[in-house]
Amino acid sequence: MITGAPLKFRIMELLSKKNMWNYEIVDALQDEYHHTSQMGRDNINYDCIEMVSAGFSKEIEWAIDTDGSKFDSKHPGRLLTKYELTSYGRDTLNELIAKVRNYTPDE
Repeated sequence: MITGAPLKFRIMELLSKKNMWNYEIVDALQDEYHHTSQMGRDNINYDCIEMVSAGFSKEIEWAIDTDGSKFDSKHPGRLLTKYELTSYGRDTLNELIAKVRNYTPDE
């Protein structure tokens, strides 16, 4: 892991270990990036969506957070999306890791 790495790089790192739901990604990164407000959480979620449009990840499962327990208790009914890193995303991640001097993989 690179502390302070661009958010999308960290999302790729997380997805390289396992497929994750958007709320799991948000929960894992919100403190690290000081995005603890609702707007910050939404920004991380938006970055997940952008990763799909860039081809780095893909959506593999969907659900509705009917009671707001997974993502936002004040706004139930949000779409939950599970993501998987694509082969293009994995290749890009490996390229980035090779270029970083002090890369330390997560435990």
